Amino acid sequence: MMDLWMTSDAAPSAGRYQCRHCTQRYKRSDYLARHMRSHTKTKPYVCHVCSKAYSRVDILARHVAGHKVQRHRDNKRDFQQNIDSVSPNTPSHPPTMSGDGDAGQNASPKPSSSDSNNYTAAHLDRDMATTQDWDWGFLWSTAEQLSASMPSIDFDSVELELLDAYNVNIPFQLECLSETQLVANNMPTPIMSNALSWPASQGASSKSHLIISQRATKSNSVSITGLATPHKFSEQFPFYRRLTTATRDEILTTLIGNSTFDDAPKALTLFPSVELLNGLLQYYMTSSVSHASSFIHLATFDPNNTSPELLAAMTSSASLLTLDHTLYKLGLAIQESLLATLPRYFEAGNSITRDLELAQAFLITLEVGAWSGHIKNAEAAESFLQPLLTMIRRTGRMKFANYPPVAIHENHSEDFIESLWVQWVRTECLKRLVFRVLRHDTCTSMALQVNPMISYAEVRLPLPSSTCLWHAPSAQKWKTAFLAQKETAVKDVLTVEDFLDGIAGQSTLGQLVDIDVARDAVLSRCWSLSWEYIQMRWLQKQSPQRLSSMIMTLRYEELSELLRNFHSTLNTAHPLGAEMKANHIQLHLHMPFQELKIFVETRTFYQTEKVYPMLDEWSRSEPARRSVWYAGQMIRIAASAPQATLRGPAALMMYHASLALLGYGTLYWNGIETAKHAENSTEARRGQFVRLDGALDTRVEEFLQFGQGTPCIQGSTNTCFDAGEVSLEYGSKVAGSIIKIFRGNYQDGKPPIVEQMVRSITGAQESLNEYFSRVSARGY
Repeated sequence: MMDLWMTSDAAPSAGRYQCRHCTQRYKRSDYLARHMRSHTKTKPYVCHVCSKAYSRVDILARHVAGHKVQRHRDNKRDFQQNIDSVSPNTPSHPPTMSGDGDAGQNASPKPSSSDSNNYTAAHLDRDMATTQDWDWGFLWSTAEQLSASMPSIDFDSVELELLDAYNVNIPFQLECLSETQLVANNMPTPIMSNALSWPASQGASSKSHLIISQRATKSNSVSITGLATPHKFSEQFPFYRRLTTATRDEILTTLIGNSTFDDAPKALTLFPSVELLNGLLQYYMTSSVSHASSFIHLATFDPNNTSPELLAAMTSSASLLTLDHTLYKLGLAIQESLLATLPRYFEAGNSITRDLELAQAFLITLEVGAWSGHIKNAEAAESFLQPLLTMIRRTGRMKFANYPPVAIHENHSEDFIESLWVQWVRTECLKRLVFRVLRHDTCTSMALQVNPMISYAEVRLPLPSSTCLWHAPSAQKWKTAFLAQKETAVKDVLTVEDFLDGIAGQSTLGQLVDIDVARDAVLSRCWSLSWEYIQMRWLQKQSPQRLSSMIMTLRYEELSELLRNFHSTLNTAHPLGAEMKANHIQLHLHMPFQELKIFVETRTFYQTEKVYPMLDEWSRSEPARRSVWYAGQMIRIAASAPQATLRGPAALMMYHASLALLGYGTLYWNGIETAKHAENSTEARRGQFVRLDGALDTRVEEFLQFGQGTPCIQGSTNTCFDAGEVSLEYGSKVAGSIIKIFRGNYQDGKPPIVEQMVRSITGAQESLNEYFSRVSARGY
């Protein structure tokens, strides 16, 4: 066994991480990894400009700084040429395209200097240089250029040795529950029961969690500083069947044909051990980020009787949730292997497309890739969503008739109830799988601003049953809950339409259906209707005679009323995700996102000049004020989010909110009309502060309707978030406050997508400042 890890009785001053080549000790694993590269001559840090490799990230930073000066001069000259070639009094023309699709002379083939600055800063801030980033927002236009020069996610020798150490010293601790605890929780005693305990820190830069505690923890709930807290379901449902060695071998056999390791012996040696797989599986099932219990029935889940593809997908998702850099890359490697394997299964025959566990594995694989922060994985996941939807449609899983109601009587035998329960669980899993796919499609559409693939009119299946039935640990308890619910139910089967009709009485409906899944389904329908309205608004803007303004006004009022009714049912006990999505929908109903995105992300002067008049007019309208109000509410929700939960689609939604706040503040205080009426602008600054991330009151209503007051959000400092109000006029402070929310949600490492959003927000603010600085310098 390698000496990468020492037992806790070693002297702390000597360091617990020891080099196997020269016996040098280090206190941190990243120091050891850097030292090991001096032996292995590995150079993982590659310059994105000249492809020269280095063994240390600080040396790479100094090297990139040498390119920065010349790059800045080139970009400055190109930008000046663009300005000189475009007159503000004449229409602008886009650059000509050559026959092979490349831009002509007006476009520069090099990324801008700020892009290289953002790229370098990301590597200095975190040891993530061996990943392939996807810059979703500000760097979207240069993502292909950056991804072409970045290293792959292959493992180097140090990371392979760390994986080997993880197999021996598990970073997860499983606590066995006593039989008394099982009885107290109404759990069946024959099942091996464990609750997952997280160590104090599992950051990407610190591997101190490799130390196994010498004392057993007395409590099942552990304070978590670096990860998302486990779902409360783990307290209600704490048992877990352990994985066997034979099942682990089946998973390895499934993945070995598409392994991302250099050769098969490495894959055989370094594939996670049974103990590590058990920890990762239970982490996935209890995480508040994965919400696995919403579509996987944990009471009947047995890893030893589950398809290895589903277990591998769950392991992949859990590896990314840990925020450990080595496990993160392991999860991506498994995800890529599954995405290459599963489609071949479905091509074998139509019967495979009806396999529930393979469909669940396919969905989890797509979720992992979509929010991984890597352009290759994300694009593949987006493209493979269509085959999964085709399988669901062709098997009729969205039709109401394929979900017949269940009838139970008191005189039914135990064997009959047991078989009926198993049949009901499978039907319920199919139903919940469809709603999980609908949720994923909606999140993808909202975050990436693309068309949803599922129509709001084709989801006609019944809503999932209540959590009381779904979480029943045995057939008899399920029967008891079913009969009790039947006595109070007005209707046996409820649909999304029933939920919409009775949205004001959700407290009653919550006893009949899974309220969280039903709420997500309603939000999916609201977003599909809103997206249709946004597209129609764009058509009307291009040619007003195409659509009647009265029709558009009526559609807007209907959507606003529907979302207001939905907002009225939310309270502090409901998940933050539903409130975040509802505010995000309202944000896009009032914000010209595509035009604002062009204005912020485009470095070409003629394109920004084309959209600027419309944005300047928008910044002085009531829709703009309502946009920043909903954006402020999203900031408030994010600031109160649990640790390590601000990731995935929520991170991109936060970027959209940031664009609204930064765009409104910069456009309003630097606009043409404000410059002409400086006195009115000064008077506006003297108004009372209006907290956009606070409660709705009279002052907020006056701002929304009449524009009175100065909009602001809660400021932040390096030590605390509560640092007074920050007016939207000061864009750099607003951007800093939003970035503090992102970074404050994580104590150690952050997912790549969060790092990219931080860079995108910084780049957006710099782009806005640069535009108005150029305009001011030119005098127009």
